[in-house]
Amino acid sequence: MHHAGCESVRYPDSSSMEMFEFYNKKINQGVINPASAIWQYLDWALVICVVSIVFVGRELENVVLVLAVLPILLARTFTANYEVLRGHLPFVILCAQYSIFHLLKIVFWDVSPAGESYDNYPVETEKWIWGLVLVPLLTVRFISMDNLVVLFHRIAPPLMLFLFLCMSVRYFTPYFEDTTRIKNLAANVFISPLYYTIFAILLFSGDHLGLKSDRMIRYAVLVSSIILATAYAGTRGIFIGQLVSYLALAGIFFIIDGENRKVSLSILCSIVIGVLLGFFIDLCQDGSFCERYLLLFNVIQFTSEGEEALSASMSGRSYLYQLGFERILEHPIVGYGIAHEPIIAGPFYHMHNMYISWMLWGGLFSLVSGLLFLLATGCASFIKSKGVNAYIIGLSILGPLSISMLFDSFLFWKHFYLLSILTMSFAYSLGVAERRIVRDQQQR
Repeated sequence: MHHAGCESVRYPDSSSMEMFEFYNKKINQGVINPASAIWQYLDWALVICVVSIVFVGRELENVVLVLAVLPILLARTFTANYEVLRGHLPFVILCAQYSIFHLLKIVFWDVSPAGESYDNYPVETEKWIWGLVLVPLLTVRFISMDNLVVLFHRIAPPLMLFLFLCMSVRYFTPYFEDTTRIKNLAANVFISPLYYTIFAILLFSGDHLGLKSDRMIRYAVLVSSIILATAYAGTRGIFIGQLVSYLALAGIFFIIDGENRKVSLSILCSIVIGVLLGFFIDLCQDGSFCERYLLLFNVIQFTSEGEEALSASMSGRSYLYQLGFERILEHPIVGYGIAHEPIIAGPFYHMHNMYISWMLWGGLFSLVSGLLFLLATGCASFIKSKGVNAYIIGLSILGPLSISMLFDSFLFWKHFYLLSILTMSFAYSLGVAERRIVRDQQQR
């Protein structure tokens, strides 16, 4: 972070150990005082916790909150925080409008369905308030970190592979899991593959920074993310989101950034390897993920077996989607309110499609607000710069989230919403910091 009374120090683009030695040398020389050193170690802890969320999940929310907010409250005045935030208002506004709209809708519009009770309004109100507060706080915290780029690109690759190893232990050891769909430590099957994919894409955003020592390990992370989504978690929607996002990432390097077309080929090879390994592991472990995809070949060939299998696997969701569309047509502009979704969905509790959920919550208004929320990171990055970095930063959020939410209403849940705000703020700030480094290198 930038701290009053301390000289701003640029870290060398080298290994983590060299950076520690560089930093400790500066402390001994009196360039940085020990108090500032404490904040730098807090930066390390914050980045580690943010990346570790893919395995630990919402259990780390309070720790991340303390590491994010405490340094801001102790080291900065309100005026100083506003000065940092003022240059990034487009991102904050696009994120905050989502919370503001739905919070106002709960207060002034939503009503409980006739004859039904809905006691989750305090929980929903708390979710929107937390989202509204965390957007500016997290943005200020991450933007203020001088060493964000170095920390992420040095810590994230080995840490993500270590977390993948932890998930592998849970997958191959019956002591931990009695099902083929493993969960993270927070007992959620979707958090790990979804946010792991976001961080895997972000590893490619620093391609122009000369971090050559990390260029190979990021392909291993990409392969492991596909194995995590297929064999380990068995999440079809997230897997489809991965494929589309990674193909788009390869397209960015091939079409927009013509100087790094070899990266595109490496990404495509990693996709193929990841899919083959994921399906092979699933078959060896007698999982169901591969079978659910193989039945699509029977469906394409119009066999009776394929039609029966598809009907059995999609009957619940087809009923939900049909019911949701019928209700949406009755009130397409303003919707019904959040309270109605669990009642309409019945035993499914939510619609398993975020776009249908938005239409039920607040009609077209809620849908537009939700889409602006998903586009916030990319649009705000494009306002700052229209280079390859902005495309990758925007893709990291929009690709995995927008496509996977065709199959599940992730933002229906408080922890998914708060984790999405965390990763969006982190991705946007990382892009800002990387562009700052490129600009400094060009001025030398």
